[in-house]
Amino acid sequence: MQWEAPSKPLAVDDPLLLPEREVHSEIGINWFLDQEIPKGGYVSILAESLLWEERLGKTRIKTTQGLNTCMEPHRGWTGWTIASSSWNFLRKRWLDREQELIMVIQEETKCTEEKEEAGYRSLTCSEKKNFSECLAPN
Repeated sequence: MQWEAPSKPLAVDDPLLLPEREVHSEIGINWFLDQEIPKGGYVSILAESLLWEERLGKTRIKTTQGLNTCMEPHRGWTGWTIASSSWNFLRKRWLDREQELIMVIQEETKCTEEKEEAGYRSLTCSEKKNFSECLAPN
């Protein structure tokens, strides 16, 4: 009686390790985030975090250490900071409506800050709304 079918270790399908290369890179001078990666790829370990800044119309979004920050004092905003993964996910969903997305994030930040200033600690306003929709009976 055979208990289990013959199998191969999962590591057989793992990709090869990427070599580390010592490359002097400066964003916007000799290294661009949209350039092609060299064939075979490589890993470069940096001593300090990189700062990436992009403009969406008049709005500047800065990315560093896994966070995206928008500071627009000319609009009367205090600004906001969210995880880069959240920002990238939302940008894909809002495609050509990035300015509208920026306003929604700002409103969400303001709502959360007002609640926290009043001593209330919780999920963000839209998270609560989404949870209540998920928990509502069909």
